Amino acid sequence: MTTEKRKDRTVTKKDRLYGTLVIAGIFIIGFIVYFFDAIFYFFYLLFSDK
Repeated sequence: MTTEKRKDRTVTKKDRLYGTLVIAGIFIIGFIVYFFDAIFYFFYLLFSDK
């Protein structure tokens, strides 16, 4: 029973690690998309001014 508890603990730790990685990945991808959108808008403003 103790071994099963230990295995469950490691699984939860791994699941938590993967969850944080997924959340960080989604946040980074969203930030990159927002950053590129800002660059595109900046270039659009530059070309529209000229």
